[in-house]
Amino acid sequence: MTLQLSDDGAVLAVAADRTKLFDTASSTRLGLLPKGRYLIGFSGDGKKVLTGSGADDSLRVYDLSGRLLRQGTPPLLVTDNGPYGLHADGKTIAVLVANRKVALYDLESGQVTGDHPIKLPKDSTAHKLDWTGDNQVTVRRSKRGSGMRVPSPVFRRSVIVTGAAVDPPRGDRGDRAGWGWAAGSPVAWRGG
Repeated sequence: MTLQLSDDGAVLAVAADRTKLFDTASSTRLGLLPKGRYLIGFSGDGKKVLTGSGADDSLRVYDLSGRLLRQGTPPLLVTDNGPYGLHADGKTIAVLVANRKVALYDLESGQVTGDHPIKLPKDSTAHKLDWTGDNQVTVRRSKRGSGMRVPSPVFRRSVIVTGAAVDPPRGDRGDRAGWGWAAGSPVAWRGG
């Protein structure tokens, strides 16, 4: 059995044979995801879920009642990489590519819409992407040490998509942060 909480803590996903979604305040079951679909994560607003399948490379987005909203089969750039983060719009997926860039994929159009170089410290592995704002993806990573991964929120980084030009800032540990663009908008790191 696997448990996963939405970022706001309002919804709990319980995965066994099938994934059940529960309201944490009332303990009411909100929905049930189809058999053969596994939960990848919640959207940035916690109102949708991104799922995958062990049978193929398809990605599907469901609302909390289990109703299918969107589906598609992304290109290898997306399916061969990860982790993923689903935007509140239910169609934009951020994916970490080889620990070196964050790509944005539009599930509705089937197109990669952005590509943002990043630099993670050598002693870390990204384990989660979260949309923590309309234009912000937070990369959460674990620090490796003594042969085991230790969660390290101190090393969290955010990709900020803004409408104004930015210079690459310095990270909170003195490392140089990465920057790039998305659909014509600059992207920058913010320590957090």
